[in-house]
Amino acid sequence: PQGALVIITSEDERVQAVRFDDGMFEKEWERGTNGVPSSPTVCGDSIYVGDSTGSLHAFDLSGGKKWEYQTGYDIRTSPIVAEGTVCTRNVGRNVHAVDAETGIRRWRIKTHSLSCPPAVSDGTVYLGTVHRGVYALDLLTGAQQWHYHPDDACVEALTAGNEAVYVVTDRDEAHMKSSPQGWCCDLPIDECSSVVLSDNVVYIG
Repeated sequence: PQGALVIITSEDERVQAVRFDDGMFEKEWERGTNGVPSSPTVCGDSIYVGDSTGSLHAFDLSGGKKWEYQTGYDIRTSPIVAEGTVCTRNVGRNVHAVDAETGIRRWRIKTHSLSCPPAVSDGTVYLGTVHRGVYALDLLTGAQQWHYHPDDACVEALTAGNEAVYVVTDRDEAHMKSSPQGWCCDLPIDECSSVVLSDNVVYIG
């Protein structure tokens, strides 16, 4: 829309803010990162982005640097922000949760190989893994709440909402897990790249 601020990242290790005005994009600011950045996440008046050196950056909407946090390994996926917490994963199989305002670490855990980006809902972080199932962690502490292992399957995609997680596996199955209850159904598709929950309906594609 007219006047919208758009945040983009580029392989030359930069984060840019451009504004759409009179049918054209005009650059408002540009900031460097330590490596090739991930796709950004915008939440409120803050921008969060990881980079290929393992740094997680927070900027305000005017380009001011709020904080920087080092995870130790390449971050390739967009950070997730919920309830004042930023969650990110890196290629070292670590999941980090930091305070969204200060960048101070709340917790860090070593995981099995993650197969898809984490999901956060209702104070819980859900991690989908390669042949190790789904883990539900407390958002504030990182403590494990439960573990669900659907027949040694690989989790292809997941989403969360309504105090439940919705999972699609490489066995062409969809699962809903809300500890201790859930359901499972077969899917008429061979591959899945995304799961979306909207108005109590799960969309899989």
